Amino acid sequence: RIMGLMALNRLISRQREQKQKRNRGRIEANNGWIASSLAKRNRSPCRQDINSHGGKKVRYPGPDLPEDIWRHIHFLLPMQDAARAARISQSFRSSWKCYPNLTFTNETMCSKEDLCMRTTGSNVIRDYNNKIDHVLRNHSGAGVKKLRLEYYVIPHDAEPYHHLTSWLQIAVTPGIEQLHLTLSPRDATFNFPCMLLSERCHGSIQYLHLANLDLHPTFQLGLRTLKTLHLYNVHITGDTL
Repeated sequence: RIMGLMALNRLISRQREQKQKRNRGRIEANNGWIASSLAKRNRSPCRQDINSHGGKKVRYPGPDLPEDIWRHIHFLLPMQDAARAARISQSFRSSWKCYPNLTFTNETMCSKEDLCMRTTGSNVIRDYNNKIDHVLRNHSGAGVKKLRLEYYVIPHDAEPYHHLTSWLQIAVTPGIEQLHLTLSPRDATFNFPCMLLSERCHGSIQYLHLANLDLHPTFQLGLRTLKTLHLYNVHITGDTL
């Protein structure tokens, strides 16, 4: 977070210097915050946010910053904080739909439980899955650069991989650079949909980590941008590899 704030400060400083050069006289400094008088940016995204407390509407004041700066601020936040911000801010709710770094793990989504334990109840795993499903249903899939997903199979479920298939369809989109997918338990039998890699991200994927699944492509994947490949307990033939 400290590095993110430092980067944000540098970005805001650069933005201020550039606009002062281009629009000298149009930009005023107000208590250290950037205020733009451009017509299309005459209202701050934060100022449009209204919340209700005790039956009264409260408007949250904020600095006039360009929309792309607000989006950059939002993207610097860890995923949990970014999701919380999207709940209370209309502006951040909009940028959440293209939040780039999605991390769904035992630690980030269900830290009080150890989902790897065989004794973990189905309801705990189902709750974990529901949380992920809720997040992804509110995400457009656009702009995802990194996806890290730990998928826990519900014991004796009639459709154990239904959620996983739909989540990959949402999040593995053109432009994704890193995909880290681990299934649990180790004897999972999920057949990874290679078509997603070939059709959607063959020109962008750089890092691919797959664990505890099956990989049986029936065609040339053509992952020309791939730089790093990790396969752990993956069922794959020697010829395919």
